Amino acid sequence: MSAENNDRPFLYQRLYDYVLDEIRTGRLTMGDRVPSEMELAQLFGVSRITSKKALQLLNRDGVVERIVGKGSFVAAQLPALESLASPERAPRSRRAGRSCIGFVLPAFSPAFEVGLLEGVEARAAELGLNLVVRRTHGRQDVEEQVIDSLMNSELVDGLIVFAVNGEYHNRSLLRLVLDRVPLVLADRALIGIAACAVTTDNRAAALELTGTLLGMGHEHLAFVSAPVNNTTSLEDRLEGFRGAFAHRGRSDNTQHILTTLRSTPNMPSVGGDTDADRKGIAQLLDEHPEITAFLAAEYQFAVLVHEVLANLGRLDGRTIACFDMPDLPFAPHDFLHVRQDERAMGRLAVDLLVAQVEEELVPPVSIIPYVIVDPTTDRSLAAQQA
Repeated sequence: MSAENNDRPFLYQRLYDYVLDEIRTGRLTMGDRVPSEMELAQLFGVSRITSKKALQLLNRDGVVERIVGKGSFVAAQLPALESLASPERAPRSRRAGRSCIGFVLPAFSPAFEVGLLEGVEARAAELGLNLVVRRTHGRQDVEEQVIDSLMNSELVDGLIVFAVNGEYHNRSLLRLVLDRVPLVLADRALIGIAACAVTTDNRAAALELTGTLLGMGHEHLAFVSAPVNNTTSLEDRLEGFRGAFAHRGRSDNTQHILTTLRSTPNMPSVGGDTDADRKGIAQLLDEHPEITAFLAAEYQFAVLVHEVLANLGRLDGRTIACFDMPDLPFAPHDFLHVRQDERAMGRLAVDLLVAQVEEELVPPVSIIPYVIVDPTTDRSLAAQQA
């Protein structure tokens, strides 16, 4: 967002100011009914989320009293209205202090989520926004509860959601879209949910990463991931994996697919059946000993593949590649990988969310660049080729 946009008040603050002016000028007096959420939304041409927020703030500041089932009314004992500076004329720090956004994510994995959180937090701080962070521990039922809790608390103006992998979407996410709540999906779009998303071109990244493995001389490759159904980032990564073989005229019998993994060994809070995943990977190797390279859709599965290969004494001559790596000097493994710019993704997600709060149009999908990193040189392959 530009500096000019940073200093512009949110739309709900304009509605707040309108009601204050109606009281200051005497057009509304003690006990009078204040325009409803619907009436304010129609008057200003905004969503009911915006008008609801304005009435919440007026109630919080003691200007109106809200009676369930009846509406909002000018308070019997008004505060000193002159002390309630017009949001449009108030200092920016005060205006921004009225605003809060929520960020919902599965866990605090150092491979991706921590960087994403750092980007969200940094941009929110720059804009003077309060930030509420909630974990879902990789469970859709918890994700639904967290979203409901945040929205029912009337605390946040909108949500950034890094959704849980799954074959269906929780009802709370669908309800956010239907209610036009400001929402940004991070890292992935969700099929059937027409919400703003900021992500990487996962298909192109997987195609390039697979092509790199094929270019290294690997003939038989395996793709391993969690179930891909309805998770666009995983579906796109699988499509890119398959596309690399098609581009090179390779036969299908040189690619092997395992998409039943559920565990997350580097994220204990998420859990999962790690033993079952180890058995699945070992079985894949027993059935196809010719596999010499693995592309893991996520870092935690690359760690699991490495563990299985090491236990079987079959690491030599095999390469493991994945998406994302912990940005830590003491990371236990260093794989050929796609490095997404998760911090830029988090920053852009905040800007897109603020734009929606302001009732501005936003693109359905925003793409963040990526690079392929070779661990043997610790440089991106694109940089090496330049």
